[in-house]
Amino acid sequence: MNMGNCLSVNDLSVQIKKKQILSNITFNVCEGEIVGLLGPNGSGKTTTIKTMAGLIKKCTGHIESFGVSIDYDFENYIRHIGFAFDKANYYPTESGYDNLRFFSNVYRKCSKEEILQCASEVGLNKRIFDKVSTYSFGMRQRLNFAKSILTSAKLIVLDEPFNGIDPAGIVEMRELILRLKKNNGISFVISSHLLNEVESVSDRLLFYKNGNILRDITVNNYLSYNHYIGIANLDDLINTDTLPNCESLTKVGENTVKVTCAENKIGEVLSLLHKKGYIVTSVSSKKAIEDLYLGTVGGGQIE
Repeated sequence: MNMGNCLSVNDLSVQIKKKQILSNITFNVCEGEIVGLLGPNGSGKTTTIKTMAGLIKKCTGHIESFGVSIDYDFENYIRHIGFAFDKANYYPTESGYDNLRFFSNVYRKCSKEEILQCASEVGLNKRIFDKVSTYSFGMRQRLNFAKSILTSAKLIVLDEPFNGIDPAGIVEMRELILRLKKNNGISFVISSHLLNEVESVSDRLLFYKNGNILRDITVNNYLSYNHYIGIANLDDLINTDTLPNCESLTKVGENTVKVTCAENKIGEVLSLLHKKGYIVTSVSSKKAIEDLYLGTVGGGQIE
């Protein structure tokens, strides 16, 4: 991966009607990297994106795309980035094709073949000549994504891209994002409150809460699962020496241990517990990254 920055956000603060929305937000995105902004609704993710797009005025801070400042050369700054907002506006009485054609003319003139190819990539080829007023919300999300791709930008910013899309469509969107990264070298910033969907494509995750970034983590460091195992005859002898397949083992209740290990190792762990005479009464599992998110942002916020 080329480790040059395609986006740098430094000490970004935003106030709206005297209310502090963002407080000293700092992060960067490397070329060829996918960064997910995660947090509950109202945590500041969309405000960050709208400020990056120049739609909201920042109070303090500095933003650059590929070394070009938003403050000193906005026209060149914005040409490096393709934005797809959650609630985008279209001409409802025009076709999806005409909407993409109108939009592409703002950035660069695209051929009909380019527009149709883009529509095919996002799964809209069968409906691209229908009026947008006949589109479902999920289809508009696809059109929104197509619009960002047509910019030919090397950084695409997606705000809640999985909203309103059926499970099969979500899989297609994930595959498209990863394909564009691999084949076209495109970097992504993806804002969402859906941990599992964003985690599955991201290299890094930023955990937002109350206008702050509380954690910036590398996804590959959290691929293990936390397995909560109820044991009727739990004693103080159980440890990682007892269960050598574990990365860590913690007693979290009178009759419960938290075992961290790869998902495919839990069967071996349970078998070994049985051989050693322990009586397992329950097992529940969570991705380690999910526990980390809930521990950072708080319960009741994740979907």
